[in-house]
Amino acid sequence: MSKLFGGLLNYEKPGAGVDKDEPQKKRIFLYFILLGRKFFKLIQINLLFLVCCIPVVTIGPAFAGFTFVLRNLSWEKPVFIAGDFFDVFKKNFKRAFLFGLLDVAAIFIVGVAVWFYYNLIPAADDLTANGGVFYYILFVISLAVAIMFVFMHFYAYLMLVSTDLGIKNILKNSFLLSVICLRPNIITGLFISLILFGIWLFLPLSMVLVILIVPALLWFTVCFNSFPGILRHVSDPYYAKLKEEQGEQGGEENPEAIFADIGKKEIPVKPDSGVKRRKNTIK
Repeated sequence: MSKLFGGLLNYEKPGAGVDKDEPQKKRIFLYFILLGRKFFKLIQINLLFLVCCIPVVTIGPAFAGFTFVLRNLSWEKPVFIAGDFFDVFKKNFKRAFLFGLLDVAAIFIVGVAVWFYYNLIPAADDLTANGGVFYYILFVISLAVAIMFVFMHFYAYLMLVSTDLGIKNILKNSFLLSVICLRPNIITGLFISLILFGIWLFLPLSMVLVILIVPALLWFTVCFNSFPGILRHVSDPYYAKLKEEQGEQGGEENPEAIFADIGKKEIPVKPDSGVKRRKNTIK
């Protein structure tokens, strides 16, 4: 596998770590630096993702693997493109498949609602006639639900591949994060809208970019902007509570901290997928 396409799918080559004392760059500059640094990896994962979506029923699990790889790329964590993709694909197949079914149902219902109420709105000069205001309100509500659904997506798959939370808690936390992290959600949504508008504007020539990199570019942006919210509001509170409980019980402050941070000297080692992790922890 590592020799296919001239090493395009080579996931055995280790990457460099990051020094913990390295000065932090502003997020906007860091985003474009990472984008340039990971550009060819984005093409690799984009092609792999599209190929694995062809059977249709595998879209959910493929999206899970896609999210895991892009999360690590955006967070500058060691990642093996094909190896980690297929590990997460197999490990999360059932849950991700269910997520895929829920996605299809939700997209259909919300999409039909937006389209239906939009077409019932009369012309502006007849807005007060035949219940026009009522239909307009229903259209605005359905549009708001659609936007909320998109914002929830920024977090749902990230939590699916990053925590041991059940589907019910993932959906609940995704809804809360779609509100709590409203500013980064709006920024991400505007960026995605701008890219999609550009794709639509230059059809059919832009389909080449869609095949090469656009889905990976969009979801890389989502992971870059949304994963900090999960760390701040899901992971950090959990560890703070865990540390408090350990302090009350007189245990070690952090019994799982068994590795030293060696920064760029780090040689990434593929984790053992059989290791049982603590519930609700970020992987």
